[in-house]
Amino acid sequence: MTSALQRVVVRAPGKINLSLMVGAVDSRGYHSLATVFQAVDLYETVTATRADDLSLQVTSDVPGELPLDGSNLVLRAAELLREECDLRLGAALHVHKQVPIAGGMGGGSADAAATLVALDRLWGDRTGRRTPARARRTARS
Repeated sequence: MTSALQRVVVRAPGKINLSLMVGAVDSRGYHSLATVFQAVDLYETVTATRADDLSLQVTSDVPGELPLDGSNLVLRAAELLREECDLRLGAALHVHKQVPIAGGMGGGSADAAATLVALDRLWGDRTGRRTPARARRTARS
């Protein structure tokens, strides 16, 4: 029998847009986008450690403030994953930021996506080996 992971670390790069085309507004009020981007050598590091509840801590090498409440994309993605997979598991989440905050480099989306990967690994097969669509959409918000 293998022991469950206690801690998972996932790194996700920031990106720069080389080209961005914005289309018409759809019925939901969103614009369609077509983009070409390049990953950069600035990373967000998400660490998920087993815990009873979900919590979030952020350290940063860049200026700016981030919410630590339910409006944060990391917690939104984690909560949606738990909800969609009917889980009551917890994790202490830590994000170390190197991608500029609100700089258009995808840091928040990278954090949310890395959180989904980390929690899928931490919680094992309980997520069904596929991330629910609502949680993926949150990672792109």
